[in-house]
Amino acid sequence: MTLAQVPKGKVKIVGFLGERHFQRKMNALGILIGDSVEIIVNNFHGPVIIGKGTMRIAIGWGMANKIIVEKVEE
Repeated sequence: MTLAQVPKGKVKIVGFLGERHFQRKMNALGILIGDSVEIIVNNFHGPVIIGKGTMRIAIGWGMANKIIVEKVEE
């Protein structure tokens, strides 16, 4: 499933669907494969806000559709 499909909760990033440019952009934002992040806001049409540690990152819905995640049991 993609980041855009998860309403709230903790997920683990397992891959990216985008090209190298997209992967480099995610790395620059500090979003790496293997990271556990928390989805704070996802209204399924606007930006998705995720938390990683003390950071909050807003990702466009289209970009969130390119981030493959799996649910993490809390």
